[in-house]
Amino acid sequence: MRGSHLRSMAFSRELAAELAISACVFLGFRGGSRGTGVRVGHSGSPKATREIGMHQTRLPSNGCTGWAFYAIVTAAGAAGSRHKDSGVKAITATVPMKHPFFAGIKSVNYLPNALAMAEAEERGAFASVWVDEDGYVAEGPTMNVAFVTTGGDLVLPAFDRILSGCTAKRILALAPELVGAGLLRSVRDARISADEARQCAEMMFLGSGLPLLPVVEWDGQPVGDGRVGRISLALCDMLRDDIKSGPDRIPVPYS
Repeated sequence: MRGSHLRSMAFSRELAAELAISACVFLGFRGGSRGTGVRVGHSGSPKATREIGMHQTRLPSNGCTGWAFYAIVTAAGAAGSRHKDSGVKAITATVPMKHPFFAGIKSVNYLPNALAMAEAEERGAFASVWVDEDGYVAEGPTMNVAFVTTGGDLVLPAFDRILSGCTAKRILALAPELVGAGLLRSVRDARISADEARQCAEMMFLGSGLPLLPVVEWDGQPVGDGRVGRISLALCDMLRDDIKSGPDRIPVPYS
């Protein structure tokens, strides 16, 4: 379980951790399953969220007198694992992107995301990419995007108009190791136009459920040479090692 996700909630990290861990222990066991067949621990992915407005169906906020906490555990075999070596296709979304005011807020307003994902599926792609009105790459639905330029720069679209995802921020922290190893020239978050992005050597989706998914085709055109690149593979391995044994882990006591 990643502590950074718990810190994004509007109440104590300690309380969030206690509730989420209790849910993990209740829902399943390491190496086994219960009820829905969800495997927990090294073979499952827990998510936690805090929502306002329990038992409230009216819009005014004065009826929101309490909050509800939800812990969700998904089965192993995330999309990133299935597509790590082959990569996926992406399209540019025609669904309007969220206004920056709402894009930077964790909420349950997933209608634009759902419509963008549905559009991608209808067109035979894994997910879509939003490009803003000025022609700059923004993000994907519930995921960030990243690019590797032909010069060896890892660029994530700036977080000024999009949600700064926990996985994207972790990539920015881990990737400098590849600079030291001579595989990358630089690592940064910055505005990148769609025209510049289409000339890049590699492209990838980043998200807690993936956690890294290489993109080999965008709008029918190959990304780079149309194959999964070495930086995507290296970052994927680094991220998975960090998820298993990184410094920001919260152990779950199954026994």
